[in-house]
Amino acid sequence: MNLFKLKSLVLPLCVLLASAVLFTACEPDDTDPVPTTLSETLKTFTELTTLVDALDAASLTSQLDGATVTIFAPTNAAFDAFLTSAGYATVGDVPIGELKDLLLNHVLDGYISSFDLTNGYVNTLAEAQGYPASMKVDIDALLLNNSAKITSVDIDGINGVIHVVDQVITVPDVVDIANNDGNLGSLVQSLSVVDLVNALQGEGPFTIFAPTDDAIQWGTSMGLPFDILEEILSDHVVDGNIRSIDLVDDQLIDSYGLDGMSSYTIRFGADGTTQIVETGSNPERIIARITMTDIQGSNGVIHMIDNVIVL
Repeated sequence: MNLFKLKSLVLPLCVLLASAVLFTACEPDDTDPVPTTLSETLKTFTELTTLVDALDAASLTSQLDGATVTIFAPTNAAFDAFLTSAGYATVGDVPIGELKDLLLNHVLDGYISSFDLTNGYVNTLAEAQGYPASMKVDIDALLLNNSAKITSVDIDGINGVIHVVDQVITVPDVVDIANNDGNLGSLVQSLSVVDLVNALQGEGPFTIFAPTDDAIQWGTSMGLPFDILEEILSDHVVDGNIRSIDLVDDQLIDSYGLDGMSSYTIRFGADGTTQIVETGSNPERIIARITMTDIQGSNGVIHMIDNVIVL
């Protein structure tokens, strides 16, 4: 099997050793017949048998064998931990719809080798609010969604490639996305202060214009009163799952602002940026610019912005 190869990345020796141990433990017998499909490739590895069973239980085997895909394959131990945490005895006990979404959240469209993995977000085949769910890839730490460790890579199948991970990866909600991102910690902390976390982990859907840590220059450290901080944060949350494709020039956005009257305007700038501008008395004031769009979670979508919305 190939060693882990990433552009301009020197892997820690411990990661290489861990990968080698797993590869040795999972290595198929030379006398086994040559696999002809991706699912048959999975079956040759003793540490991936629960995934094989789960794909069969969810009736996904033929679908994945008929497409060119990349699979982040949780080990048997990863499934055991997930099932115990979720209160299921076997993968067969997981409701079919839930199991399909869970498994498809480990699958990417196309053949993506370790050479092609880069820091940022990718779309999985799982559906969230009618769109592909987003997954955060951190190749420097070898993590997916800031939790699942990539332990082995580039196991080639006839119609795709397999990378092994040590956790089952669920579709995150908008709060989990912010927690996992690494650039939105100040926002999550502030949401916790004003008790908005539970609300944003509800059914939704929500659209969050999320200021990054670099953008946030305010908060409890600056002595903002609780009610003002709550109002400011509420102005970053909008009802519905509004994707970038849904935004139009001069579109009025009504936020969850606590007074029920907070709104701002989306404007496409001449420099190619998408801007949030003030409405009413000062319609030319640019409040923030959107720097990243369409980070899709189970109950909503996040767009990152470069400033705090203060109306």
